[in-house]
Amino acid sequence: MDTDEEIRVRQIRSIILTNEPDNEYEFRLSEESYNRLQTEFVMDEHDNAYPRLLYDWTRQVITIVTVPTRLHEDTSTAILSSINNHVTSIMQREQIQLGPNERLRITHSPTILVDTGHSKYKMEPDGAIYFETVDTMGYKVIIEAGVSQAYDSLLDKARKWIIDKKCELIVLLAFNEKHRYSAPCKRISLTLLEKSAQIVQMRRQLLSPSYPKFRALEFLGHIWFDELSEAFIEVVRKSPSSDGNDDLLRSKYALVEDGINKSSSIRRSIGDLKLAELIPTVSHNNEGIGDLIIDFFDAVEFMDIIWCAMIGTAVNRFEDAVN
Repeated sequence: MDTDEEIRVRQIRSIILTNEPDNEYEFRLSEESYNRLQTEFVMDEHDNAYPRLLYDWTRQVITIVTVPTRLHEDTSTAILSSINNHVTSIMQREQIQLGPNERLRITHSPTILVDTGHSKYKMEPDGAIYFETVDTMGYKVIIEAGVSQAYDSLLDKARKWIIDKKCELIVLLAFNEKHRYSAPCKRISLTLLEKSAQIVQMRRQLLSPSYPKFRALEFLGHIWFDELSEAFIEVVRKSPSSDGNDDLLRSKYALVEDGINKSSSIRRSIGDLKLAELIPTVSHNNEGIGDLIIDFFDAVEFMDIIWCAMIGTAVNRFEDAVN
């Protein structure tokens, strides 16, 4: 009879091979079994290095992160790039020059080892902005996105980044389908030409100005992306007035509720990100410059990115369902 560990290893193998988008799974697993899986699966052979295997040596828990959808990737990339571009614009406007060995950089989906001395584990945010000098490299902004992911799970990631002192400013993005996607019961049989023609028709239908945004995306009698029942962006920091270790200061902004765009009242200075939070040296050399707010959020542009990414995700799901 198989041991519980052997059963879990079989489940993990199945998850790796199917690689269903936008899922995270956790299993208790020995370090020995984790190392065997790492050896067995060369991860860059699966969907541009997905799934990712992240390990927590302290808890002996493996996390499997499957390939992200367009909605997941496009929105996190947009926020990351917008923050970085607006910082660059402020620096040019205010004639701020970094030192010869100082750099502000962005990175997408890095695997980061967190080792506090008491705990050791790997995490993979959807994006990060870091400030680098000759002596140090520190993360200034972490982006964590989730599609139909439990809010507590997203918030727990923010808490880990902050409490274990890897980053003090976390941006959470959450998108929840009314009903989680289910593929058609029967595969769709089409030739390559027929498939291409159907994709063109599908995109034209969904991108039509008359098609209601953020509602269910239906084509050929199947829902390929359900109504966006909830979407929000939340900026999380450690509370400055807290004596505890895990009190968080959270600013949450609704983007979509029950398929209705709620973003019109969101200001550009969302979260009140200050320049000194990303480039600590400016507050020492330029009085008052560090308090400048980074007005990075354009609601109209971001909602358009969400809508186009929903359509892109729906089209990808349709393609996957065709023989």
